Amino acid sequence: MGKRAKRYYTVYLCKTDEVIAQGTAEECAKQMGFSQANSFFSSLVKHKNGKAHKYIFVSDADELEEVPGRVELKRQIYKDFLKGVTWEEMSHKYGYSTSMLKKCVSSMRPTAAQVLKEWDMIHEKYGRR
Repeated sequence: MGKRAKRYYTVYLCKTDEVIAQGTAEECAKQMGFSQANSFFSSLVKHKNGKAHKYIFVSDADELEEVPGRVELKRQIYKDFLKGVTWEEMSHKYGYSTSMLKKCVSSMRPTAAQVLKEWDMIHEKYGRR
């Protein structure tokens, strides 16, 4: 079996939205003052289980989640997509891989079910179909 690629993390302090650590788990552990990477992973698991609220962890494998500042970033990426900006240009501009940008755009697109539901609500309100 081949080696697995290392994940890179960005850790935010919840109270201030300040980036306090970036890099691999080992690098983040050092930056956060942990003695070993296991402590970092312990905090990460607690965060994912909703038990810890001091830090926000985002990995390069995650989609652009609804973390502080990310909602506006997702909107801007979607606007660029609608304007016809290429994936490569957006990747260079935002520093994310094209696959992550594509996931972001697809999560922002309304589904057919959402469009039909909105259509029904509008027509129900005005009494026409």
